[in-house]
Amino acid sequence: MHGRLLTATESDPRLACYRGRITTAAGPDRTGRSQVIAGFAPRTAGGGVAEDLYDLIIATDVLAEGVNLQQARHIINYDLPWNPMRLVQRHGRIDRIGSEHREVFLRCFFPDQQLERFLGLEERLQRKLKQASAATGVGEVLPGFIGREVNLTETREEIDRLRREDATLFETGGASALSGEEYRRRYQSQLANPELREAVLRLPWGSGTGFARAGGAQPGLVFCARIGDHSRPWFRYVPLNDDFTITCNEQGHPVVIDDTLSCLDAADPGGPETPAELVEAVYQAAFPAWAHAKRHILATWMHNADPANLQPPIPRVMRDAAELVRQYGAHLGDRQDELVERFQAPYSPRIQRALREGLAYQGTVRQRVDHLAELADRLGLVRQTAPEPLPPIREDDIHLVCWIAIVPQSSLAQVPNIVE
Repeated sequence: MHGRLLTATESDPRLACYRGRITTAAGPDRTGRSQVIAGFAPRTAGGGVAEDLYDLIIATDVLAEGVNLQQARHIINYDLPWNPMRLVQRHGRIDRIGSEHREVFLRCFFPDQQLERFLGLEERLQRKLKQASAATGVGEVLPGFIGREVNLTETREEIDRLRREDATLFETGGASALSGEEYRRRYQSQLANPELREAVLRLPWGSGTGFARAGGAQPGLVFCARIGDHSRPWFRYVPLNDDFTITCNEQGHPVVIDDTLSCLDAADPGGPETPAELVEAVYQAAFPAWAHAKRHILATWMHNADPANLQPPIPRVMRDAAELVRQYGAHLGDRQDELVERFQAPYSPRIQRALREGLAYQGTVRQRVDHLAELADRLGLVRQTAPEPLPPIREDDIHLVCWIAIVPQSSLAQVPNIVE
């Protein structure tokens, strides 16, 4: 892309004003990248002292977070991430307070002719995620994070919205606006401070604090736990009622939220400048809330420790395809059993639709089996790895690493405050 733009500016007299004014920002070289960014947006990213050197900057997602580029007016997304929130993060570099422009322009390239190839790529990515999830249990890519099926119809709808330049796609908020990768970057950025890193590492397990959130926030508690020597943290969010009692569902059971991004979003104070504040009533609620969170973690872990719970449901069409090959695929030789195993998996709706059409193929049973075999090769179906059950644990194997309380701003003046 960079080379083609340079060639265009050199060969087209209409683009002569951009000669020598195009640069790139990518890779791990932070020092060089900072100089490039300051030369591109000296007033907002360079402290107002750098020289304005560039008009166009070609960048990867290294500029998607924490860079003030509101001096710029245009963003052109040449690629199309599968997660639209990545586009939101990019657009937030210029669509922000302090912009000198009355309007900013956010554009996307969309290669229509390659749509089917891209959707095929997503199928392979989904398959790899499912294989990775099998290492920890049903539907889990990370402990405490429940995976979900991605409907390709929904993906097409989102892509169509991009094609129609539907700006509401980029106005979505909530927990999904921040990805796990972005939280990881923020965490690493804070721990780059050696004093802060040392202070965090010195904290005893079970340490907790709280902060106040405005805007009618619901009180609650977020816990981070570790199970035995398992390397991944487990998060649980226990929301509280306005009187700081534990929220229960219609059946009277305490509500415990286990989605990792929802937990991190609830526990996000917004920045290190937010003061620690914790009211006595919420502190007292932390003890029974942790007991509920701990039991929830134990139940989830033990569910994934039972091999009977690790068998994913196989869609009817996949079972039918496998059965046809099992009954009439003897002529395939050694490939027969392999093909049966390749069909025995919870594939996405797109693959199920293709297999349904393949089962309707007109011909002899041998021709139908051969047609299914060709279809399996064309769709890239692979034998699924059997998931390994987690080792059994006891409740005392679950250790509280840390916790944080969310306190409504309005409640601080009404109840005793124990942390200031």
